[in-house]
Amino acid sequence: KDQERLHEEIINGGLAKIYRGHLEQAGLIASQMEQQIKSTLLSGKPFEEVLKHVEEKKSSLLVLGRFGTHWTEGLDMGSTTDNLLRLAPCNILIVNR
Repeated sequence: KDQERLHEEIINGGLAKIYRGHLEQAGLIASQMEQQIKSTLLSGKPFEEVLKHVEEKKSSLLVLGRFGTHWTEGLDMGSTTDNLLRLAPCNILIVNR
């Protein structure tokens, strides 16, 4: 039970704080370009949560990075991008750095 609490507070809470910071930075960049964006922090397995979100919002375009933070050299794309490319019901734009 203590291990669960520790995981929730430190690991999940810490990651949420980091990802919130990334979303805020993206909002600042967009506003400097005179654009507005709406961001949503999702919790769970990334490709499953993004897929659910895309389906709920009836999105027409999903923009993904080719790799995430934990990329493996020699692969064409990361596993989240690969899964969403196969399963998402909308157009997908995959970008590279």
